[in-house]
Order: sequence, then structure tokens, then C-alpha cells
Amino acid sequence: MAVDLTSGARTILSDATTPDAANPFSLPIGIVLDAANGRALVIDGSFGLNAVMAVELTSGDRVIVSK
Repeated sequence: MAVDLTSGARTILSDATTPDAANPFSLPIGIVLDAANGRALVIDGSFGLNAVMAVELTSGDRVIVSK
């Protein structure tokens, strides 16, 4: 979720179907900001995936970094 710090408006940046259905989250259990690379690293602890995904902060695109 992206939050506009001025207005407080919230926008979904990335979820199971946003911006698309590629590499959907199943059970995200941890997140850390990687500001230097413009992304968030998310641990998805689902029974099938068990992966670390990078989420681009501008587009919401998800890429599996480690599985």
C-alpha cells in the first residue's frame, strides 16, 4: 500500500492481482524497505512459495528474488 503523506490517501501498490497476477502474494509475513534500489523486499511464507519477493515501489511489479 502506498500512502500519500500529505493527504493520507491510500492506494494499493501491489497485491495478488495488482498490478497483475504474476508472482502473487499468498501469505506475506515480513517486509523491509530497500530505498537505495526503489523496492520493498517481502517474505511470502505461503506453503507453496516460501520466497523473498522484490516489489518495485513505482509500479508494484513483483519479482521472486530467492526461493
